[in-house]
Amino acid sequence: MDQVPQPDFRRVFDETPAPLLLLTPDFTIVHANRARLEATATTLEATVGRNLFEVFSMNPDDPAADGLVNLRDSLTEARETRRPVTMAIQKYDIPLPDGTWAERYWSPRNVPVLDDGGRVVWLLHRSDDITDYVHTREQVRASAEQNEVLRERADRVEADLFTRTRELERAVTDLARATARAEQAAAREQEATRAERAAAARNAQITESMAVGYLSMDADWVITYVNAEAVHALGRPREELVGGVVRELFPDTVGTDFEAGYRRAASTGETVTFDAHYPDPLNAWYEVRAVPEAGGVALYFLDITARHDAVQAAQAAAEQVRGLAEVALAMVDLDDVTDLVTVIAERGLAALGADGGSVAVHDLADPGALLSYVTASYGPGVQADYARLPLEAALPVCEAARTGTRVLVGDRDACLAYSPAMADVVTSTGSQAFASLPLRAEGRVIAVLTAGWNRPQDFPPVQVELLEAFAAQCAQALQHLQSRDAERRAAEAERRAGELARTSAQRQATLVAIAQALADADTQADVLTVLSGWGASLLGASGCGLCLLETGATHVVTSVTDSYAEVGARFQRVPADFPLPAIRSAATGQAFFLADRQETDAVLPGAAALYADAGVEASAAVPLRGRGQLLGCLTVGFAEARAWTVEERDLLRAFAALTAQALDRIAAHSAERAALAAASGIAETLQRSMLTAPPEPDHLEIAVRYAASATHAEVGGDWYDAFITSEGLTSLVIGDVTGHDMAAAAVMGQLRNLVRGIAFTLGEPPARLLAAVDRAAAGLGITTVATAVVAQVEQTPEHRAAGTRLLRWSNAGHLPPLLITADGRASYLGSDASGETGYETDLVLGWDPAVQRHDHEVVLQPGSTVLLYTDGLVERRGASLDRGMAWLAEAAAEMVRSAGEQALGLEELCDGLIELVGDHLDDDVALLALRAHPEDRPRPPEAGPNHVPEGLDAARRATPRGQAL
Repeated sequence: MDQVPQPDFRRVFDETPAPLLLLTPDFTIVHANRARLEATATTLEATVGRNLFEVFSMNPDDPAADGLVNLRDSLTEARETRRPVTMAIQKYDIPLPDGTWAERYWSPRNVPVLDDGGRVVWLLHRSDDITDYVHTREQVRASAEQNEVLRERADRVEADLFTRTRELERAVTDLARATARAEQAAAREQEATRAERAAAARNAQITESMAVGYLSMDADWVITYVNAEAVHALGRPREELVGGVVRELFPDTVGTDFEAGYRRAASTGETVTFDAHYPDPLNAWYEVRAVPEAGGVALYFLDITARHDAVQAAQAAAEQVRGLAEVALAMVDLDDVTDLVTVIAERGLAALGADGGSVAVHDLADPGALLSYVTASYGPGVQADYARLPLEAALPVCEAARTGTRVLVGDRDACLAYSPAMADVVTSTGSQAFASLPLRAEGRVIAVLTAGWNRPQDFPPVQVELLEAFAAQCAQALQHLQSRDAERRAAEAERRAGELARTSAQRQATLVAIAQALADADTQADVLTVLSGWGASLLGASGCGLCLLETGATHVVTSVTDSYAEVGARFQRVPADFPLPAIRSAATGQAFFLADRQETDAVLPGAAALYADAGVEASAAVPLRGRGQLLGCLTVGFAEARAWTVEERDLLRAFAALTAQALDRIAAHSAERAALAAASGIAETLQRSMLTAPPEPDHLEIAVRYAASATHAEVGGDWYDAFITSEGLTSLVIGDVTGHDMAAAAVMGQLRNLVRGIAFTLGEPPARLLAAVDRAAAGLGITTVATAVVAQVEQTPEHRAAGTRLLRWSNAGHLPPLLITADGRASYLGSDASGETGYETDLVLGWDPAVQRHDHEVVLQPGSTVLLYTDGLVERRGASLDRGMAWLAEAAAEMVRSAGEQALGLEELCDGLIELVGDHLDDDVALLALRAHPEDRPRPPEAGPNHVPEGLDAARRATPRGQAL
């Protein structure tokens, strides 16, 4: 094959359809191609050799014009970075000879051309005139100003144009670089021949690498040259193209815009530019520039199929928007939901380009079903088959209704993969792509719009957004009509409610009478009597009964009114699994509302025959629950079949609730009476042994409280004690024996007496006292574990002179005492300086009699209060102990601070703390409070009279030791 001829690259540059400028690095114009001169209405003579920004100026009448400023920045960036820079769309108007300005929009790109050393020698500026595109885009946007769908589509067109522009620019950039290198090579005279050959080779290589198709043909339409992009675009090998005749290789050019353009360029010697479509096998749109060249024609062509399709799609979308707008106007004039659904399905789906579809609404009579209007295009058979659908059906429309999300199925394979049920849909409708969109109103799905297509759908975002926008319009219109229909139905319901008001009032009055009668019932027999009288008349029942679950839930005991006495005798006590609805309800808590014997037999086979013996046709069984516990059920029977209304069901549930409350109250009273009788003797003994009155030594006030647990019926092991020792020391004791029964209470009494006796006799400090008690308990066989705090109030001459007292205490595993100052500051004794609730304590009593115990001291200032307490005061279910102790400290301190100068009384403090705990004690509470009153004034009246045991003086004389208080 002959050597491929080399193109005239200067001519190729001049004839390139893209507008080009070649600039020096300081922006001086070196050359402009024909497309550039035509686009800007200038000439080479008026531009070459001048600075770009001197030749072109901005429209003074356009204050928003900033194209040249942006261009200077972009050129500078390309020169400095030596990288191509693509600009956003710029507005730069062209001055006309008559002094006016023509509006123009451009898509610019600036490319640096480098020499072999990497230095910038030229700047190639390309700016495509896209004014028509911008105007088209604005027109499309204006026609769809109420729907932003088209804007996204126009942006995609712009993005496609930008992508194609960059492809062409890369080719032109390569061309410019090749031209620069060729000119440099030509300047090197000493290497002219070699340089020319190298330049030719490089130029040929660049031409081959251009992203724009290039084809030259002679006067006989014989192809003389094609570049690589042309080979790729035309889908044929170079060997087949070069030397071939265009009319023969591409017969579909004959008689088309292609042939007309080629012939016009050849005959007139002028460049001809046009867009045309070539059918299969290429099936593409091309932008063609036919340039006369050496007796033939050179063709520059670019595949613009994507751009053309995008514009077409935008125009189609505009048509869709206009069509949907007409549908929206039609929907406004409708006042019937059926007519609205018809318009949405028949006209709206057609405007969307769908081949068919449906609108499905919820069945008001059946929440588990959808009522569907199917378009007539699918035929009457499909309309009948899919007029009513179960909500749980495996269809896109049902999924959209259930989940509130759109469902898109793009083709036949996707339909078959979705569910087996879709195979019938595809076969019967002929559609193979579906989109189901929920129609929402006030956060709920009121209907589902489904569109179907007979061809596959990719569902691009713009299509989905258009579907969503139309669905929103449909939802608004449908909600309006449904709201109005709902108002009509409400008016009708109100009328019916008025008719039923008298019946309802009579039933409510009966229910009130039943409640009053049940309140006076003391036994189950009394309850049955109420059922026999008032209960049977409540709904006109022929009889009533109670089915009560025995302890252990293995059997059910029944009691019936006299009307069922004969059959009731057969079922006085039956197993919990006996096949009767009433027995099943009593055992499981399930409610039954049975309209007739047929429905009864369907629920429990064989039960209807048993009810027939009692003359029962319809029946109901409602569970009886008391305090979260299933007690049994209330059952009623009717001689005739009946349909149970919601009101009747609610009425019977209320009747059952009153009955359960009465039964629960009767059972609770019986248990309470038994418990009170059993506990009365224990409580009396416990009160005598534990709750002794505390002493009241001079200027010391002691208050005590004991509150029993709300959840325990047994007595516990909490105790407190306060007494004066033989040495005159006021002693305070708080303790808690493990366990919660009579044994714990007995051990508590033994320990209390040991502490009292040893403390009074030995006169030891608290640590030694507890050690002695621990040893004595072990020696006496008192095997228990207990916590305790023993505290003694002392006063040396130094403390007396200062008006203070010394509190000495020892802690055996108990919660720490709480000290509250007169000004309301609270801290736990034994806690560290940080005030945290960590504290020092020794081992509990009853664990190791040999353990070493320790005393602790604190000075009590006048007005100070010390609280000793058991864990019931601070422990709460679900809360940590630290949290409970923090609460106690804050609560006590706040009460003292709130009293201010009035000085909160000790009794008031104790009452306040017990009141804060309330009736929700999880454990017993023992509370012992000590207050040190100032000694420079009389004992406060609220502290009561000074009182000590009568025999204390005689005992002290008999055991003279220590220092008197």
